[in-house]
Amino acid sequence: MIPRVATLRIYCAGIWHNAALCLVCVLTLFLLPFIFYPLYSHGESLMVMDVSPKSPLYGYLSPGDIITMLDGTHIRTTKEWMDISYFLENKKSQTNKGYCVPNIVIAGSKNAEIVDDKFTCPNELTLFTTISCDSRLVNGTNHIQTKEHIYCIPGKGVLGEKKCGDGWGNIGKNDGNCLCTEDESCSAPIYMTGVTWVEITFSRPECENKEHKCGGSFVFVGDIKSMARSIWLTEYRSRWLYGVVYVPVVVEKLLVNTFHVSLMLALLNSLPVYYLDGESILEVALCCFCSLTPRIRELVLRSCLVAGTLVCCVLILRILFLVIS
Repeated sequence: MIPRVATLRIYCAGIWHNAALCLVCVLTLFLLPFIFYPLYSHGESLMVMDVSPKSPLYGYLSPGDIITMLDGTHIRTTKEWMDISYFLENKKSQTNKGYCVPNIVIAGSKNAEIVDDKFTCPNELTLFTTISCDSRLVNGTNHIQTKEHIYCIPGKGVLGEKKCGDGWGNIGKNDGNCLCTEDESCSAPIYMTGVTWVEITFSRPECENKEHKCGGSFVFVGDIKSMARSIWLTEYRSRWLYGVVYVPVVVEKLLVNTFHVSLMLALLNSLPVYYLDGESILEVALCCFCSLTPRIRELVLRSCLVAGTLVCCVLILRILFLVIS
């Protein structure tokens, strides 16, 4: 009893509202740092919200710790955290991370042991090799080529030393010259294929105004991708109350989930599937914008509905199979 164009607008009303809600969520997410600015800082560093007991960082980081640097690079956002982690994973065999270790420490180091044609260190010592500041790190398959330069020293003992080599970006270089003095040697850890040497620097905000040192640095050696995904981080920090960061995190998560649900509903209802809005939208659209005979229009409508329903069922079954597996 009403015009077909008006009928089409009615059928599309739900989809339009879902799309409008998606736009509101995106704009609110973009403005969220400005909305919370009086109470929270954003994008200055990352705060640890939670560390899974299964995480390799469990026991090293705690909720409330501030991660400031990852392998010598300042971290401000969760995207930078993941991007740098993936970059280090992909470039692990091409980078060279060295420390300026005093020669007296190297002279007092223990010799590496050979087990199954591989160099190993006793106890908790780490394999190191002496390199030039602008050379490439020798990987595990070429250890025999630097046999006379391999030694075992504590990995934690080098963290306070100056950095050298090209694996630290511009940190380990000074106009192309080595930062190490004549009494020091540029020493790089030897790691095998499949693992990465990553230095993580952190601090504890409750101790920032105290005289004693809080936080520090530690080394993670292993699968950096799994490590990066095993902790919950946030870009927000409370300006007044320590640790009260759950409000912006909850609001951010709520907006993200609302966006995903609204987008899914908009796409689902627009599909040419039986018993959904897409069925009525397609039927009215064929009447409004196509000059087809009633028989051909009915044939096109049924063909599109059958094809759309089958494709939708296949996609749903595939998603369920992936979730179960």
